[in-house]
Amino acid sequence: MNNNYIRCEMHCHTFKSACAGLKFKTIIRECKKKQIQAIAITDHNDITGALEFAELAPPELTVIIGEEIKSKHGEVIGLFIKENIQPNLSLRETMERIKMQGGLVNIPHPFDGLRKNAVDIDELEKNVDLIDMLEVFNSRICFNRANRVAIRFASRFGILPVCGSDAHFGIEIGKSILSIAPFTGATDFKKNLNSAVIQGTKSPVFVHLLSKYRKIISR
Repeated sequence: MNNNYIRCEMHCHTFKSACAGLKFKTIIRECKKKQIQAIAITDHNDITGALEFAELAPPELTVIIGEEIKSKHGEVIGLFIKENIQPNLSLRETMERIKMQGGLVNIPHPFDGLRKNAVDIDELEKNVDLIDMLEVFNSRICFNRANRVAIRFASRFGILPVCGSDAHFGIEIGKSILSIAPFTGATDFKKNLNSAVIQGTKSPVFVHLLSKYRKIISR
């Protein structure tokens, strides 16, 4: 791997997501500790956390503004976006709105049978022309089969593979790392994905219980 590559965390939630407990200072601390140079903040249906974090982050940490959007057919991540994209649109319209902002479409945790918000394979196939990248490893997926199916799907359709920690708590940051050449925006990032390297390990199962607890107390 090229020594000039940077370590990128592709899928991270802040306390702005009801199921997460990550404060900004914790994210900064964990990124420094784990030598992460870039991070995508992808709160549920909201980019305010990403925008606020970008203002506070140290200059050596590149922040990608993202949003994990709930469409009618499952969740999709928009990266390098500038404005909130409303939830509950069709999958295709959600993707089109990401593209209208010059953003990139990332499909998180596909084929995970334990998540009701994972996009099913039929919807992905119908809209494959708008997909820029697909998570072939998500650290929160409990069963390896889902990640294996994602790898085969990405290969079959020539979709660029990525990984994501899907971090909701400090212990999860950096569980999955994309090593990629430095980038200055969406176009650069997508081009550099062709030579990026994926490294991923699973998060402990108890983080799912922590997320459920956060949802309960947030109500």
